Amino acid sequence: MKGIKEHAPNKEEIPAFYVEEYHTIIDSLEKETSLSLSEFRIPWNEITFGFSSHNTCPKGIFMSKVDALLSYFELTYPSEEEKTEIGFKPPKKEKK
Repeated sequence: MKGIKEHAPNKEEIPAFYVEEYHTIIDSLEKETSLSLSEFRIPWNEITFGFSSHNTCPKGIFMSKVDALLSYFELTYPSEEEKTEIGFKPPKKEKK
């Protein structure tokens, strides 16, 4: 997911190929997690269909959906380094 975000072209319009790849990743995540991630999909009405398969999606829409999905997983499944300890943590007892 981070790879698709980092390698998206720096243009106003993203080739629809990236949207298809993104949706394939969502399909895999849904299968692995049993979660419904449909709210993170890019609606097909946001795709501009051109001639000779030059279909595009506005970069702002693409990036906002990718960022939202990344944030969702980072908050829901934080890595060990990102976990924040909350509450009282008693001192460790010294072994004798």
